Amino acid sequence: MSTLVSTEAFTLTYNVGDDGIARLVMIGELDLAVADQVSASLTQRLADGVRERLDLSRLEFIDSTGLRALITVVTAGRAAGANLVEVDRTLASQVRRVIDVAGVGSVLWPEDPHGADAAPGRHTPPSARSHH
Repeated sequence: MSTLVSTEAFTLTYNVGDDGIARLVMIGELDLAVADQVSASLTQRLADGVRERLDLSRLEFIDSTGLRALITVVTAGRAAGANLVEVDRTLASQVRRVIDVAGVGSVLWPEDPHGADAAPGRHTPPSARSHH
Protein backbone atom coordinates (compact mmCIF):
# COMPACT_ATOMS: atom_id res chain seq x y z
CA MET A 1 0.00 0.00 0.00
CA SER A 2 1.34 3.44 -0.92
CA THR A 3 0.55 6.80 0.63
CA LEU A 4 -0.58 9.77 -1.50
CA VAL A 5 -1.42 12.27 1.26
CA SER A 6 -0.53 12.11 4.94
CA THR A 7 -1.13 14.61 7.73
CA GLU A 8 -1.68 14.29 11.45
CA ALA A 9 -5.47 13.85 11.02
CA PHE A 10 -5.78 12.37 7.52
CA THR A 11 -4.18 9.72 5.33
CA LEU A 12 -4.92 8.71 1.74
CA THR A 13 -3.46 5.37 0.72
CA TYR A 14 -3.85 3.24 -2.38
CA ASN A 15 -3.13 -0.15 -3.80
CA VAL A 16 -3.99 -1.66 -7.16
CA GLY A 17 -6.07 -4.82 -7.08
CA ASP A 18 -5.98 -7.79 -9.41
CA ASP A 19 -8.74 -6.12 -11.43
CA GLY A 20 -6.43 -3.18 -12.22
CA ILE A 21 -8.54 -0.71 -10.24
CA ALA A 22 -6.77 1.45 -7.66
CA ARG A 23 -8.45 1.26 -4.26
CA LEU A 24 -7.97 4.55 -2.48
CA VAL A 25 -8.60 4.48 1.25
CA MET A 26 -9.35 7.73 3.09
CA ILE A 27 -8.58 7.54 6.80
CA GLY A 28 -9.38 10.18 9.40
CA GLU A 29 -10.74 13.67 8.71
CA LEU A 30 -11.30 15.04 5.20
CA ASP A 31 -11.66 18.75 5.85
CA LEU A 32 -10.40 22.20 4.89
CA ALA A 33 -6.86 21.33 5.97
CA VAL A 34 -6.43 18.59 3.33
CA ALA A 35 -9.29 18.92 0.81
CA ASP A 36 -7.24 20.77 -1.84
CA GLN A 37 -4.35 18.31 -1.50
CA VAL A 38 -6.69 15.34 -1.87
CA SER A 39 -8.50 16.89 -4.83
CA ALA A 40 -5.22 17.69 -6.62
CA SER A 41 -3.80 14.23 -6.00
CA LEU A 42 -6.91 12.39 -7.20
CA THR A 43 -7.42 14.72 -10.18
CA GLN A 44 -3.84 14.04 -11.33
CA ARG A 45 -4.45 10.30 -11.13
CA LEU A 46 -7.61 10.72 -13.22
CA ALA A 47 -5.67 12.71 -15.82
CA ASP A 48 -3.36 9.70 -16.05
CA GLY A 49 -6.41 7.49 -16.79
CA VAL A 50 -6.25 5.49 -13.55
CA ARG A 51 -9.55 3.83 -12.59
CA GLU A 52 -10.26 4.43 -8.92
CA ARG A 53 -12.49 3.01 -6.24
CA LEU A 54 -12.83 5.37 -3.29
CA ASP A 55 -13.10 3.64 0.08
CA LEU A 56 -14.54 6.04 2.65
CA SER A 57 -15.23 3.40 5.31
CA ARG A 58 -12.39 4.64 7.55
CA LEU A 59 -13.23 8.31 7.08
CA GLU A 60 -14.35 9.58 10.49
CA PHE A 61 -15.31 13.14 9.54
CA ILE A 62 -15.99 15.20 6.43
CA ASP A 63 -16.83 18.90 6.17
CA SER A 64 -18.23 20.86 3.24
CA THR A 65 -14.79 21.42 1.67
CA GLY A 66 -14.02 17.71 1.88
CA LEU A 67 -17.40 16.90 0.35
CA ARG A 68 -16.76 19.43 -2.43
CA ALA A 69 -13.40 17.79 -3.15
CA LEU A 70 -15.04 14.36 -3.41
CA ILE A 71 -17.81 15.62 -5.68
CA THR A 72 -15.31 17.46 -7.89
CA VAL A 73 -13.18 14.35 -8.34
CA VAL A 74 -16.15 12.04 -8.91
CA THR A 75 -17.77 14.30 -11.51
CA ALA A 76 -14.44 14.91 -13.27
CA GLY A 77 -13.76 11.18 -13.36
CA ARG A 78 -17.15 10.41 -14.80
CA ALA A 79 -16.83 13.18 -17.39
CA ALA A 80 -13.48 11.76 -18.49
CA GLY A 81 -14.74 8.18 -18.66
CA ALA A 82 -17.94 6.81 -17.22
CA ASN A 83 -16.24 4.26 -14.97
CA LEU A 84 -13.11 6.09 -13.87
CA VAL A 85 -14.38 6.66 -10.34
CA GLU A 86 -16.49 4.43 -8.11
CA VAL A 87 -17.40 5.23 -4.50
CA ASP A 88 -17.92 2.35 -2.08
CA ARG A 89 -21.09 2.62 -0.03
CA THR A 90 -19.70 1.61 3.37
CA LEU A 91 -19.57 4.81 5.42
CA ALA A 92 -19.24 5.86 9.05
CA SER A 93 -22.51 7.26 10.40
CA GLN A 94 -21.09 10.81 10.68
CA VAL A 95 -19.98 10.81 7.03
CA ARG A 96 -23.30 9.30 5.88
CA ARG A 97 -25.17 12.02 7.78
CA VAL A 98 -23.24 14.79 6.00
CA ILE A 99 -23.89 13.20 2.59
CA ASP A 100 -27.59 12.76 3.43
CA VAL A 101 -28.02 16.33 4.68
CA ALA A 102 -26.18 17.74 1.66
CA GLY A 103 -28.34 15.60 -0.64
CA VAL A 104 -25.42 14.48 -2.81
CA GLY A 105 -25.88 10.71 -2.67
CA SER A 106 -27.11 10.66 -6.27
CA VAL A 107 -23.85 12.33 -7.36
CA LEU A 108 -21.71 9.76 -5.57
CA TRP A 109 -23.89 6.80 -6.61
CA PRO A 110 -25.64 7.83 -9.85
CA GLU A 111 -26.52 4.26 -10.83
CA ASP A 112 -28.95 4.26 -7.91
CA PRO A 113 -31.76 6.82 -8.34
CA HIS A 114 -32.13 6.95 -4.56
CA GLY A 115 -28.43 7.67 -3.96
CA ALA A 116 -27.42 7.36 -0.32
CA ASP A 117 -31.04 6.70 0.70
CA ALA A 118 -30.74 3.14 -0.58
CA ALA A 119 -27.23 2.54 0.71
CA PRO A 120 -26.67 -0.19 3.31
CA GLY A 121 -26.83 1.00 6.88
CA ARG A 122 -29.49 3.60 6.17
CA HIS A 123 -32.42 3.34 8.57
CA THR A 124 -35.94 4.60 7.99
CA PRO A 125 -36.93 7.01 10.76
CA PRO A 126 -39.93 5.85 12.83
CA SER A 127 -42.03 8.78 11.57
CA ALA A 128 -41.61 7.58 7.97
CA ARG A 129 -42.64 3.97 8.64
CA SER A 130 -46.18 2.96 7.82
CA HIS A 131 -48.27 1.59 10.63
CA HIS A 132 -50.75 -1.20 9.83
